[in-house]
Amino acid sequence: YRVPSTSDTTYHCKVYKVPSRLSTKQHVIAHKALIDPANRDLVHHLLVYECDSATIFDDANLPDGLCDDIFPKLQLCTTNIASIWAVGGDEVCLFLN
Repeated sequence: YRVPSTSDTTYHCKVYKVPSRLSTKQHVIAHKALIDPANRDLVHHLLVYECDSATIFDDANLPDGLCDDIFPKLQLCTTNIASIWAVGGDEVCLFLN
């Protein structure tokens, strides 16, 4: 993704599908943002949302673009925050045991 040079702040949204091999309930116990050091000055925060199970996307054309432009397609994906990262954050382990 190339960050536009025409604005001070850009909010980019992209939908990823969970691999079909994960057919049973899964739990996230940790997360780590992998950001290229050359781009760290451009990234302020990341939010990962879980879409409502009623949401249907065309697998060949998943929403990807400026958040304001594709928001109507994402309305069922903005309720459940699954993970958050911000500048200064590191690997997060939610359950130590």
